[in-house]
Amino acid sequence: MTEDQITSFGRAFNTMTSIHLPVDDERQVYVTVSAIVAGTLFLPHEEVFQDCVRYELAESDNPPQGTRVPSFAFLIQHPKHGKLLFDLGLRKKGEGYPPLVQDAIPTFRPECEEDVVDKITKAEPLIEPQDINIVIYSHLHFDHIGDLTPFSCATLVMGKESEVFLRNPYPDDPGGTHNALPADQRVCYLDFKSQDASPAQDMPNSRLIPPMGSFDRAIDLFGDGSLYLVDAPGHMSGHMVALARIASNAFVLLAADTCHSRQCYVPSSAGMVREISSLNYQQWDVAKATVTKLVEMSQSANVVVVLAHEVERLQEKCEEDRMPLFPQSLNAWASQQLEKKFGK
Repeated sequence: MTEDQITSFGRAFNTMTSIHLPVDDERQVYVTVSAIVAGTLFLPHEEVFQDCVRYELAESDNPPQGTRVPSFAFLIQHPKHGKLLFDLGLRKKGEGYPPLVQDAIPTFRPECEEDVVDKITKAEPLIEPQDINIVIYSHLHFDHIGDLTPFSCATLVMGKESEVFLRNPYPDDPGGTHNALPADQRVCYLDFKSQDASPAQDMPNSRLIPPMGSFDRAIDLFGDGSLYLVDAPGHMSGHMVALARIASNAFVLLAADTCHSRQCYVPSSAGMVREISSLNYQQWDVAKATVTKLVEMSQSANVVVVLAHEVERLQEKCEEDRMPLFPQSLNAWASQQLEKKFGK
């Protein structure tokens, strides 16, 4: 394979990586994770893969090729800190966004007859919005933030760099890209560059972990090694992912929008991954470096990766390999995937 071939398609990677992750302690706490399909959207391939970007005007006149994908939210249950949501997916019927955003999203053809609140309130046993103690935003794009208003009792957690998008919200600013937060909403900004002993406001047990596997920085949210929020820059300011410890030295990495297809982080038989699209990243070069970290992390024998829009997780040929959805937990499935991975 020539260097030109590697550059035009993506990058070549080794098939095995040695990644150091914090080991269990004697009284290790684990979390339970469930995946919720909080709507679907159409992802144009040119927004996903660089080799699909259309440069010629004639090309751009043709309807874009793409794939309908889920927008996952994740329910995380902690034995002490209760129920959390990592992302909220889409707003119901894809409506209720500020006009500037609402006018732009038809390209993605959002569909959401049942939002995350509908899904959790139909569960047995019933989960009410007030039962959610923490809502974590991986970042502030429309297909991740959902409708926050039912979760007024929860603390909203997001990266510190996300704050800039909320300074001039709609409707205070008619051109605002985000709705104003509820007046009584508690907000905790994570500062991955903080020198404080506790880098998360209102989370006194939080602690900075540099590095975390292949990533440069993470925050142990509760200080017990059960849930790490990991700095994953490039896609949008404040973008972060979540590393959940689900069993003894076993993790699920909720990788948000680090990339938008498995083909971008799982090497092919030739050892290649497809390059992410320059159209969908605020800092493309930074994002590509973050994807490299994700590729390395995914090759660890004790990490299962799930992207925010990884439709492949629901389409596996073998039924037992398909990721279960809420109200089922994905813990047993992930542990099974790890057993298959490299013959663990």
